[in-house]
Amino acid sequence: MRDITKEEVEKFLSENNFEYVPNQGAVSFPKLQRIYTRLSQGKNLSSIKVADGKIMDGHHRFICSKLLGVKIDIVPGAKNHTDVEYRWETMELHSIDYDTQDEIDNYVKEFDQE
Repeated sequence: MRDITKEEVEKFLSENNFEYVPNQGAVSFPKLQRIYTRLSQGKNLSSIKVADGKIMDGHHRFICSKLLGVKIDIVPGAKNHTDVEYRWETMELHSIDYDTQDEIDNYVKEFDQE
């Protein structure tokens, strides 16, 4: 299995149209790498939450599922009342990890079980 690159993700986001729009302007590249690895190994992930055609929770999972062509469940999410409109092609990929080590460990316990 190979790792994804930041350039690969940026190119993918700028060249594709998706059925849902983002509700944020940036994601964490280290988190994307972890989720990409999980999905490519066939691990389970929690559902993506969507309201009014916008992703409310699950941007990292959505991107990785699209990169790999893997289906993830979509469920209704709580609406966020922001007027800001974000676009995939301008999504920033931050080099900082949004998750704490405790969050990473808890996610592994919950979703990385065989």
